Parts: sequence; structure tokens; C-alpha cells
Amino acid sequence: MESRVILNKGLLEELRNINLKKDAFKEFFKDTERIIKINRGLLDKEVLKANYTKSASIAYSLVLRLRGLFLIKGILNKTKYTSKAFENWVTQDIDKSSFKEIYKAYVNFKNKKKSSIQLKLVDLSKLIDFLEKQLENGKS
Repeated sequence: MESRVILNKGLLEELRNINLKKDAFKEFFKDTERIIKINRGLLDKEVLKANYTKSASIAYSLVLRLRGLFLIKGILNKTKYTSKAFENWVTQDIDKSSFKEIYKAYVNFKNKKKSSIQLKLVDLSKLIDFLEKQLENGKS
């Protein structure tokens, strides 16, 4: 059974009428730039070892940041978030099956479950590149 959030209807209307601009997300953008550098460094260390990694921390960090950017894009464009729309957006630059593996690793990490999923470093690198490109698009 899923929980359902109950909010005051008046508060919901008030929140819908708030007109946010990109400047409201300046700190998120700045922090995401920092996270990209960290993830690139972690990925570079992994590349020296093999073509795959079982470390889900990079996947978690990337998917979390991508979801944040996608939500910001939706807020600014007044579009509704759906998991399917998010997946379609991300899979512009990475194939769906690879993204599904990365997303599984993200969910396992988020839920503190051990995972034996082997993630291709090339796919994680593509995801970092996509995040960087979308960050630049989001800031401009």
C-alpha cells in the first residue's frame, strides 16, 4: 500500500501560483557541477581497474542529480513529472537497457540493499556527459 500526501487545498493553490525562475536553483546547479567533478574522479579511478564496477554510489549520485535537473526543468516548463518521461529524457544519450541497470543500482543503493549489478563504466561516463550537457542547458 502506498502512502498518500494530504495537503490543504488552499496551500496547494498558493504553491502552484509561485513563479520560480532559474536563479532559484543556482545553488543546485553549482553543487551539481561539484558533484560532476567528484564522479569523474571516481570513474577515472575505476577505469584503471576494469571496464565494469559494482559500486552503485556513482549511479546513485548521477541519477539523483539527473532527477533533480528533470524536476527543475518540469517546474520551469510547468510540466508534470513521470518516471516514464524521466526515463525517455535520460535515454536520449544512453540505451534503455543500460539505463535500467543503472537505475536498478540506484534503487538498491537508495534502499540500502546490497547489489551485485555490474555497471559498465562507459555507460556511467555517458551519464556524466549527459548530466553535464543538461546542466549547461538548464543554466542557460
